[in-house]
Amino acid sequence: MKNARLWLWGLVPLLALWIVALNVTSPKIANDLKARLSAALSAQGHGWVKAEVAGRDVHIASTAPNAQAKSTAIAIAQAVPGVRIVSGDVDILPTQSPYTWRAERKNSSLAVNGYAPDEAARTKIAEDAARLFQGAKIESRMDIANGAPEGFVGIVTYALELLSRLAEGEATLTDKTLAISGRALSVASYQDFIERMKALPKGVTISSANIIPPLVSPYAWSAEKNAGGIILNGYAPDRQTREANVALAKAKLAGLALSDHQVLASGQSGLYARAVQTIIDALAGLKSGRGVLSGETLTLSGEALDAAALRDDLRLLVMS
Repeated sequence: MKNARLWLWGLVPLLALWIVALNVTSPKIANDLKARLSAALSAQGHGWVKAEVAGRDVHIASTAPNAQAKSTAIAIAQAVPGVRIVSGDVDILPTQSPYTWRAERKNSSLAVNGYAPDEAARTKIAEDAARLFQGAKIESRMDIANGAPEGFVGIVTYALELLSRLAEGEATLTDKTLAISGRALSVASYQDFIERMKALPKGVTISSANIIPPLVSPYAWSAEKNAGGIILNGYAPDRQTREANVALAKAKLAGLALSDHQVLASGQSGLYARAVQTIIDALAGLKSGRGVLSGETLTLSGEALDAAALRDDLRLLVMS
């Protein structure tokens, strides 16, 4: 009996050593299993899975992009060597219809909200925004949801590219329909915006594009008459005004070749239309010459066909 008690007392230190060894090795086993589990899931495109490992048991607490992804991720986890049990509640992402996204540029900030199909897409959109709007304060509030149209990230990047050419404005996507509005950043960016609008991503339609030309100062416009014909330069507030200026020059200076270099910009004074009329009327009485409007200042120079008649015409123009 005494020997039996001694034998039992001898087991105590062995048991203590076993408990210590278990406490030391269990975290190592769990960490190793978690690393292999993460690698297996990521390798098959399931990086969305967030798993906790206790011993050899795996608990998943994530939201799957769809039912197929859910069942596949669970099967992958169960197949990892060393895993005993896979448990957890895996929700399915909601489906949004229509699928919407919006970005607004105001002053030195950019606000982005709406939906993205997964974390990778949300990250890519945020990176593109940072690249296109360097120095801007960017606030991104995109939720993850199913239902994104094909090529969604590329379409969003295209919308951000257009918005980056505006001093202020907003772009809205509804499925594959884009609406954009705002004021152009500069004359060059406005021209670039127009060109980019000609290269829509596949399947994308434009519901509206209300873009105000850039604000410039001083607001200048000129017309020159020489042996080669008529040259129009400077700014027009819109396409209709630009075309009207061309039509007026052709009517008043018929028979002369006309070269039009007008570009669209905003910021014209209330004298703009009258000044254009005055310059073209004056050039009709000149053999060669040039008229320039800068802000509210108009200058005329040139060689008259009939000096007396030109003086009378200019007097009438000033009085009108």
